[in-house]
Amino acid sequence: MAGDLSPLTVGAETTTIATSATQAGIYTALGAEVTSIGVPGAEQTKVDTWGLGSANKTSRPGKIPDFGTISIKLYADPNFSGHAALMAAASNGLVQWFKVTYGDSFTTHATHTFSGWIKSLKPMALEGEKNLEWTLEIVVVTPPVFVTGTTP
Repeated sequence: MAGDLSPLTVGAETTTIATSATQAGIYTALGAEVTSIGVPGAEQTKVDTWGLGSANKTSRPGKIPDFGTISIKLYADPNFSGHAALMAAASNGLVQWFKVTYGDSFTTHATHTFSGWIKSLKPMALEGEKNLEWTLEIVVVTPPVFVTGTTP
């Protein structure tokens, strides 16, 4: 049953991320070269509601949630079309859709879908026998939609 699995059943090595121009569009995988994916969350602003005459500090949640940023590390391949598209997206600042598909044990895997824009795409220095690596930071714009995995 969905939701009954321990977090240990989600393998990072089989979790993927893909991008699309629209939410319902065709998603292009960023490739198997992804080595680390941050997962979107949410944070509410704390608004103080106490005054100088108050006996206690009180607060309420803000009305505008902050969905934060996520970081992705991947081995870069300038010849891979998905990576070329990332470079273009990092330059134009357009909001696009992202889908994280978890490497869980379900037949249809759990997903997080959200829109965001690429704040930075930074190449890491090439050293010795290491691969070319990029660090990508995405500002999450819309509330992440989480869909649980299903079995047949």
